[in-house]
Amino acid sequence: MPHRQQAEKFRSFSADYTREVGGEHYAYVARFSLGDTISWNADVSQGEVIKGHLSGSFDRAGFGEPEVVGALRALIEEEIEALNGIDE
Repeated sequence: MPHRQQAEKFRSFSADYTREVGGEHYAYVARFSLGDTISWNADVSQGEVIKGHLSGSFDRAGFGEPEVVGALRALIEEEIEALNGIDE
């Protein structure tokens, strides 16, 4: 019998973030695969203007979807706070 790999599930969510330093308001839409490895990307905007595109991956390590979403929110918001990959 052939080995079957579990198909990855794709999810997305959107959120708003206001920088603690500077107070600028950003919105982002994140997309991620829910497999053994979490591959993600996020488009960050300010108003109607795209300010950056962030991406990365990490090992799922047995976490469920709520924990993965929480980790992604933290990662994305840390990058926005530091303006890493974000056009001013």
